[in-house]
Amino acid sequence: MTLVGLLGFWLYAKRQFRLTYALLSFYALTSLTSLGHYLFPAASPMTVKMHSLIALDVAAGMLLLGYVAWSLGIHREWAVQSRD
Repeated sequence: MTLVGLLGFWLYAKRQFRLTYALLSFYALTSLTSLGHYLFPAASPMTVKMHSLIALDVAAGMLLLGYVAWSLGIHREWAVQSRD
């Protein structure tokens, strides 16, 4: 999945916003699936470190989704004419 995120960032730098928003949204949504760890009983109890990493993964996914929404709807970089 890291490659999907890196490709999204690279396309963002290249101003290919339509595909960028799709890839980064997909990447962020996969981070939210970390909550699935709580749907099934663990073979062994989860440590504080494991809970922290799950929370960090979900928080990062939510922040990235928020950035994509902001960039798409408020900042509207995709609508700005290129000055190149």
